[in-house]
Amino acid sequence: MKPILVLLIIIAASSALGAQSSDHPDTRPRESWQHLYPHEFDENWLMLDRNEDGTPDYAVRVNDRGQKLHEAMDFNFDGKMDDYYVYANDVLQREEIDSNYDGEIDIWVYLRRGVYIRMWERDTDFDGVIDLREVYGSGG
Repeated sequence: MKPILVLLIIIAASSALGAQSSDHPDTRPRESWQHLYPHEFDENWLMLDRNEDGTPDYAVRVNDRGQKLHEAMDFNFDGKMDDYYVYANDVLQREEIDSNYDGEIDIWVYLRRGVYIRMWERDTDFDGVIDLREVYGSGG
């Protein structure tokens, strides 16, 4: 199942489950403002062309122990990566999604222990400003 579909299901369910909105300051990490195109990845990234069209649509960067640091995917095969994953100690920490394929991240999902969503943010009108934020659990 495509990650964006899973996230949209979670967002819809959050209203029913009473997730708390938050007025936290903008917590997006600095690198989330960058949007990498396949030709901008350097030799530190391992690339894969899943549909064999000549343009990489999957990239992963690992540390010297083989643990994932970053991962990127081009789900719609338009030549631009639209889904990013950030890892720490080989555990997924954050996912960033370009849901409308305009080249800008508009959904950020922050995870705890690689599987539990602790917070998500969304730019619903695609103007670069977070419009929605939901925080789960007591720790935010």
